[in-house]
Amino acid sequence: MFDEDSFIRDCMSPLASPDGAANFTDDAAHIAPPSGKLVVTGDTIIAGVHFLADEDPGLIAQRAIRVNVSDLVAKGAQPWGYVLHLSVPANTADGFGPAFAAGLALDHETYGLQLFGGDTTVVPETAPLSLSITMMGQAPDREPLLRSGAEDGDVIFVSGNIGDAALGLLVARGDPMPGIGAEHLSALEQGYRLPQPPVGLQPAISKHASAAMDISDGLVGDLERLCAASGVSARLTAAKVPMSDAVKAAIEADPSLLKVALTGGDDYQSLIVVPLEESIAFARDALATGVPVTAIGTCGEPPVEVVTVDREGHDIRFETTRYTHRG
Repeated sequence: MFDEDSFIRDCMSPLASPDGAANFTDDAAHIAPPSGKLVVTGDTIIAGVHFLADEDPGLIAQRAIRVNVSDLVAKGAQPWGYVLHLSVPANTADGFGPAFAAGLALDHETYGLQLFGGDTTVVPETAPLSLSITMMGQAPDREPLLRSGAEDGDVIFVSGNIGDAALGLLVARGDPMPGIGAEHLSALEQGYRLPQPPVGLQPAISKHASAAMDISDGLVGDLERLCAASGVSARLTAAKVPMSDAVKAAIEADPSLLKVALTGGDDYQSLIVVPLEESIAFARDALATGVPVTAIGTCGEPPVEVVTVDREGHDIRFETTRYTHRG
């Protein structure tokens, strides 16, 4: 049976920031905001909806951290610290706490984070494990970078690769993936289980972008959201979208998986829109960070719509353009 007091004492208190809630012995944290602008984001993830119900506790913790880091990166912000709210079913095994805390500790090191406080609740055995993080980051003291700044003629970039997580979820669920080698199957599953937000790209985004957001629910659907906020259209060339060797192999074996890769979600890369005159400088500055970015399309005049075309310029039609989380 899960014991809340020992979890807080033995697993979470060692992770507490000295600026937090008095080593978790108080009800609130007293922290001094960093210089620049404080950017705040939050995400909730639930077992059976946002991650597999039998997922490793350490990977659950890292997913919760990284989906929030992804939001901050797309705003040009450096992750700083967070508060965590955790609801744990009463019948959760004793080993959950140490493994979960170990995952948090790994990402504290990776992203330079501090845990300021939060809340832990034991819920009935029939309730799913759920956790919510509110994360704070530091951005340059300038105008906020929003989804709504894209203009006609701007160039659309993405960071990293697209599609590994969407296809990796199929692997993790045991869906048949004929014609794909074991090495590629493993890479896809890893892409789903452990997101890799493009940390390091923030200065280039902050300096050059007119609009940006993270890609969480599918490239095409999230581009639609950005276009709607900005009041522009977009033309996306599917052949230009960067994909890993594993995703390419999967699509070669089953061409229908292209649409899954473009709309499936959980990429946690950045979607960045840059004025044409800034695009070369942005690509150069991104290259210097070691984070790959790829130009995949352009913004156009209203009305708001996203047209996705294949290599020959023919429209690609989708039944749905984004992943919808369901229990």
